Amino acid sequence: MSTLPPLAQLEEMELRLGVEPGDLPTLDAARAEAALRDASGLVRATSGRSWTNDAGELLATLPSAIVTVTLNAALRGYRNPAGLKGRTQGSYSEQFGNDLGGVYLTAEEKTTVEQASRAAVGTGPRRVIRTLQGVRPHGQTHHVPTIVNGVLGGDPLPWEQTAP
Repeated sequence: MSTLPPLAQLEEMELRLGVEPGDLPTLDAARAEAALRDASGLVRATSGRSWTNDAGELLATLPSAIVTVTLNAALRGYRNPAGLKGRTQGSYSEQFGNDLGGVYLTAEEKTTVEQASRAAVGTGPRRVIRTLQGVRPHGQTHHVPTIVNGVLGGDPLPWEQTAP
């Protein structure tokens, strides 16, 4: 089984960490790459898309919102892997949240990913599209109306009936 590439690059994460690309120490770079892989997996699961072509390479038309959400989730996990929510130095005290920390998507990020996925229709794997009842091709190319988010709209799809 081949591993899909991360949806954001280590160099982009290094810039957001305030480090010159390539200057992150080896162990930190490995942690950052793992966080990027984890965040990419969550984004893919939320969007229902791999964001890769048939060769397993990232799409050239990868939405910037997908990259941004991936980076934000990865940075959260990289900076705070244990989910620490508070710390006191005098008489030492730490407070951990109810979550496990690490990489996660916020509700707003999930919405952003879902919107970017819907907006990118046609840039990834083909999907089954429901058509209106009563539209039946009869041996020639027809243009079938589409339903987008439950509403009639979008560009009609050419549909050609093939021999049974």
